[in-house]
Amino acid sequence: MEEQIQNKEKTSFFKKHKDLIFEFLRFLIVGGLATLIDWFVSFLFSSIIPSVMVGNLDITHTVLSTALGFTVGLFVNYFLSIVFVFKNKKDENSGKSFKDFLKFALIGVLVLLFQFLLIYLVNDLLFVSGLNWTTILLGNLTWGYIIAKVLATGIGLILNYIFRKIFIFK
Repeated sequence: MEEQIQNKEKTSFFKKHKDLIFEFLRFLIVGGLATLIDWFVSFLFSSIIPSVMVGNLDITHTVLSTALGFTVGLFVNYFLSIVFVFKNKKDENSGKSFKDFLKFALIGVLVLLFQFLLIYLVNDLLFVSGLNWTTILLGNLTWGYIIAKVLATGIGLILNYIFRKIFIFK
């Protein structure tokens, strides 16, 4: 009897939140595609952009390649979010104005700034300065940068969904 009640509660939760669950799954698909594009552009440019030292830190290729990857990924994400992700919103025009695009981009930029900080902390401080682990894979691409980028991307994904859902696609 108690098992039936628990199953009913689980079913009830799924039924209540079905649209939100499927929306988040669509967000993950679009975010995954935008992330792959972001990473491809980031890693490509990180491997070909020359390094420039600022003090003891080599920041040019990581900052520039991250910004380029982010920009391309942002445009892909925005258009697919309107068309595919946030289909079930109260206002059909929500997210389609220039003002909404600016909000979308601002949220993305704030998350990007967070990613810069996290990449700096993990790659430059932990791997380069702390562990002295600077194994180069290709061009200027290192394991520290890859690990930092993966971590920053995962946290950024969650932040992007929450803030875009609250402030744009209500």
